Order: sequence, then C-alpha cells, then structure tokens
Amino acid sequence: MPQPDRILLVVSILEGRNFPNQPSCQLTVDAKFDGEILTTDPVEFTSTPDINQELAWELDKKTFQLHKLQRSVIKCNAYSTTSSGQRENLGYFIIDIRPLNTSQKIRWHHLLQTKYPKLKPEFSICAYIEDDQTTRSGSATSKISKTPSNTAISTTTTSNRSKHLQPILLEDKGYYQLGPDVSSAEIFSLSITIRSAKNLIHVRIKKHMYI
Repeated sequence: MPQPDRILLVVSILEGRNFPNQPSCQLTVDAKFDGEILTTDPVEFTSTPDINQELAWELDKKTFQLHKLQRSVIKCNAYSTTSSGQRENLGYFIIDIRPLNTSQKIRWHHLLQTKYPKLKPEFSICAYIEDDQTTRSGSATSKISKTPSNTAISTTTTSNRSKHLQPILLEDKGYYQLGPDVSSAEIFSLSITIRSAKNLIHVRIKKHMYI
C-alpha cells in the first residue's frame, strides 16, 4: 500500500496470443523502469501463454511527474528458457507512462523485433497508477503476483476454520462476507474482475445469483 505522497506504478501482464507452442520451454517477461528490472514467474510456453501477474514500482509523486516530463517508458522483454537454462530474447514492447492514471484499461502490445515476425505475437497488458489507500500486499520495487486463473486454491484448512469462512450474502450492502462479523476484526476487501464470458445463454438463473 503506497504512502500518501507516494504511488504504485503497476503493470499487469495478463496473457499472450499468436505465440508458437514450445512445450520444452518456459516464458518470462522482464520489465525495466527507473533502472530497475522486475521479472514474472515462469509460465508454460504455449500459443496463448497465461501469465496473469503484476509487477509494481513504488515512487513519490514528484519523481513520477519528472519521469513523465522526461518521457520515460517501461521496456518489457519476453524470454524463453529451456530446461537446460538457456535463455533467448523473443522481442520487446514499450509502455508509455505519460497517459497512465488510476483507470485500469487493458491493451494489446505487439512484440517488436520479435523472433516470430510472421506470427505477430502480442501481450494483453493493464498498466495503471495506484495512489489511494487501497489495501495491497507487497512492498516497494518488488514483484506482486496474482494467483493464476488456472491454479487450484488449497483447501487444507481445519474443519472449524472452514465453518467460519462460509460466504454470507449481505444483500443490503451488495457483497459477500467471509468470517465472523466482530468489531475487533481486521477488514479486507477482495475484488474480482471478470475479463470475458461466453455461453451465458446456458446459465440457469436462480435466486441470489449474480452475473
């Protein structure tokens, strides 16, 4: 969570498309800004790699404005890594920080000087600024990773704890509550963004179901 006079510059690398299938390799993305390089965790190198991770830099607002005046950019390089550890640059893309604000907009960025010019690979990116007091894990100049959409969530909690974590729908407030409603509890807010949906015509609408 940034301090009042500081911001987080966040780059969410969501997914890719038009890549070749390389089952023997893994894919990573490096992002360089202000002399510092942050790297995503390796993911399977498929034609549509699912990265779904965030990289973030914390800096003060004056420094950020100075970077805007200097037309600073975030340079992102994609790499493939073989099982033997051999790393190969697949291309890069540039994120201009000047238009960035707190609005989260997803854009596709083509890889430049790519190894696969005929395929025209690209990444889905959401870059934005976080300058409010929204609860956020992580610290300055560190990688902030989300749980990928295809990763199972562990359910190895005890039975007593599981009973207290059953979701309760609070219709008048418009959200679900997890855990007991006690004044001494520390409150966290979990937001879930649905990027796309299909076959909704087959969904059977029931009471208290929200789409």
